[in-house]
Amino acid sequence: MIYHIETEDLWQQALLLETYIPASYENDGFIHCAALAQVTDVANKHYRGRNDLLLLCISQKLLGAETL
Repeated sequence: MIYHIETEDLWQQALLLETYIPASYENDGFIHCAALAQVTDVANKHYRGRNDLLLLCISQKLLGAETL
């Protein structure tokens, strides 16, 4: 399992559109994900004080792309 942090609003919008592309994708060209052990540090570094976040859990077995 890998994890991705997103705002609840953007995730709800993605569900309605049936497409998810995070804001950072245009600049970075990929979706930032983390191992479970990294999630707290990532959240504290980039999202400290926010209370509108979701932790998306992504099964690597279901991905159609190669993972590192």
